[in-house]
Amino acid sequence: MKKSLRPLAADDVRDILDDKLRETGLDQVPKKLDLLDKILVSVDKLVEEIKGYREEQTFHQGKHEDLEERVGKIEKHLHFPATP
Repeated sequence: MKKSLRPLAADDVRDILDDKLRETGLDQVPKKLDLLDKILVSVDKLVEEIKGYREEQTFHQGKHEDLEERVGKIEKHLHFPATP
């Protein structure tokens, strides 16, 4: 007695693929990619904040150097003792 083979329907193929995806864990890839995207967006925001703080710190450092130079000139002009 021969078994008759029937062609696979689209639903059969979909079920087989879904099973294989679950077996290999590939069904979780979209969720993991979404999580990765959220993490990368957070990291980008953090990097931008740090960059802003560093630029502000550089600006303030330049201001401090200018003020130190001005105070030094005033002290020299008024013959104040040099500060260490």
